[in-house]
Amino acid sequence: MNKRIFTIICLLATFITLHAQEFETATEAVKNMKVGWNLGNTFDSHKIGVTGVTETETLREPITKPELMEMMKMAGFNAIRVPVTWYPHLDASGNIDPAWMNRIQEVVDYVINQGMYCIINVHHDTGHKKNENDGNKGWLRAKRENYLKNKELFEIIWQQIATEFKDYNHLLLFEGYNEMLDTLGSFNYASYETDKRIDITNEQGDVVAQIPYDADVAQSAYDAVNAYAKSFVETVRATGGNNAHRNLIVSTYAAADARSQGTYNKEPFVKMQKPEDSNHIAFEIHTYPPIVDDTLRSMEYIARQIDYMVSNIDTFFVQRYNAPVIIGEWGTSNVDAGSGKTDYDLHREHMFNFVDYFVQKMKENDIATFYWMGLSDKTNRSLPAFNQADLAERILKAYYGEDYEPNLISQNDYHKEYQVNFAKQYAEINLAEDANGLETNYKAIRLVLAEAPASNKELRIRAIKPDNTHGDYNYVRSTDEILNFSTVSQSPINKINLKWRSDGSLTINIKHVYLIKHDGSTAEVVPKTISGGNSTIQATTNSIPNYIKAKISDLKYSTLYYGDKNLVVPPYVTATAYSVDGKKLQVVKTYESKDVIPAGTGVVLTSENGNTYKFSISDEIGEPATGNMLRGSDEAQTTTGGDRYYMLSLNAASDPTSVGFYYARANGAAFTNGAHKAYLALPAAQAKAFSYLFNETNGISTIPNDKTETANGFWYTIDGKRLNGQPTKKGVYIVDGKKVVIR
Repeated sequence: MNKRIFTIICLLATFITLHAQEFETATEAVKNMKVGWNLGNTFDSHKIGVTGVTETETLREPITKPELMEMMKMAGFNAIRVPVTWYPHLDASGNIDPAWMNRIQEVVDYVINQGMYCIINVHHDTGHKKNENDGNKGWLRAKRENYLKNKELFEIIWQQIATEFKDYNHLLLFEGYNEMLDTLGSFNYASYETDKRIDITNEQGDVVAQIPYDADVAQSAYDAVNAYAKSFVETVRATGGNNAHRNLIVSTYAAADARSQGTYNKEPFVKMQKPEDSNHIAFEIHTYPPIVDDTLRSMEYIARQIDYMVSNIDTFFVQRYNAPVIIGEWGTSNVDAGSGKTDYDLHREHMFNFVDYFVQKMKENDIATFYWMGLSDKTNRSLPAFNQADLAERILKAYYGEDYEPNLISQNDYHKEYQVNFAKQYAEINLAEDANGLETNYKAIRLVLAEAPASNKELRIRAIKPDNTHGDYNYVRSTDEILNFSTVSQSPINKINLKWRSDGSLTINIKHVYLIKHDGSTAEVVPKTISGGNSTIQATTNSIPNYIKAKISDLKYSTLYYGDKNLVVPPYVTATAYSVDGKKLQVVKTYESKDVIPAGTGVVLTSENGNTYKFSISDEIGEPATGNMLRGSDEAQTTTGGDRYYMLSLNAASDPTSVGFYYARANGAAFTNGAHKAYLALPAAQAKAFSYLFNETNGISTIPNDKTETANGFWYTIDGKRLNGQPTKKGVYIVDGKKVVIR
């Protein structure tokens, strides 16, 4: 071979190797995910004959907005799993509908633009039905013959997904398939649903139990799962780009968790193979342990199960394959039981004790967790808001520590209004429900509309019987209607629905839904869509938040100004008002967490972590910042109030340590200030400098070239480029606002 060509090939191979090393390993990625959430019942939703993008997305949940992902990031979640079902959006050749792919890409961008990890997968194509030919649901099954039949289509799907996203960075991960089951629909382990039984004997040879097991079915299932996993990885790698070293996730059979002791419960772990020998593979399991039988299960029992699961994870994946594991879905066993029927509703404190132990145990073992789709559900997602804010807080505190104060947006942070579209006759939505009977705690329900429906149209508030059939009702004739439970004949009243009875469609705006307690006080509830209800609900532009959001950059600084709102400083944020003293900034007032910034006060915001923060609007005025020289505007407009004007910026070299106020235009001339941003306005006599910096020292520290953790994990080159982690190359870098030398 020509020596020059050989040298070029070697250099190219070296470059590719070095480039691959820039992608964090799967172990690093899983640790950095911290705590996550599932965007469930959205793009995983499917129904035979439904192929439209919006129609599919809104089968069970409202349209996903970027603000939902911003809310998750604000709270402290750092990873989002986006389950996707693909079969309704394929043509006869397996080509994915471009509109569907584009929508998935939009939502992936929503997540990654917040700096969170995002996982997309092939979800309900695996299905749960026993008949693999039942309307395409569950066309991917854990069976050798199924793999041979569907291998080509499976690989075609992943080839398209991988190609679409091949240039995305390390924050995007692919998950090959969801819970892949055998043709019997077995969870726990393969063949669990078989009619065959095998004897379990003691040391004396006595039969002590019989358990379901079919060795042929089981081995075929495990072989198929491993074959699908290998096809997935090889297909993605072959598309090149960043997919050559992207972190990929493969699930055990049924995503089984090996939580329960038993002869075959560990088989999904034992039989699972690593599809390639690299450090860019992670494994996935799901776990939904029951915490209640006839009585509450003791925390000691629950903890033993969790510990056993973690021990098996360590043995079969961490030690055997040097690979990490994520809990791609978790909750308690009845997480999907419906409103009023879950452990969150019925045994909340016991559930929270489980959450504490579970999340803390996973953190101790560097296992990322993704809660299954509660927290923000139904109409709350379109606000967005947490409808289970206390559960979200418990999960986050379990991970970050008891002193952590999550930046949560709840239902109470809005003056809400909802637009309901009844698509056709007999469409309906749910107004309220309680498995134990609404009449136990309430005497009536009140519906307040923005405008009454026409008098010749038939809209009904209707009680729903325990057998889910319709019961007594009231017509909705005005903007304010009440259904008294004393007039309802059936008991218990499990649900109250709103049903459209006339021809065609109807759109209404709901301002409030109140449950009236027996003492006359009220509890506001949120209307929800129901499966098969042929209706959609979205928060309208009249849903006004009782807060504002402000983003603080990774460099830890931002400015804020609201002329007509008093704002409460959130945890982890400091707001400071400044004047100048000669050539230096002078602090005139500092507002800490829970202090109120008076309306019309320009401030500089600082935080140890770049994030978006919620500032609640307050009726309290707050202490004035006397002498403050920061001004602002509620709209983008020309600066006023001084002779020289300065904007928050970096120096011309974009040095991350140079944050301060600089002339925006020559000689400090007026400039166009951004909406709700503050600027420094000085009289000519006080304008002694071209810039006023927060960090005047710019000192250089020297640290050894070893594994040094930083407060926020962000390293920058001297010219401001953010790196993936601590550099190994010698030089000067910026970390935590200081210059450091790597030697």
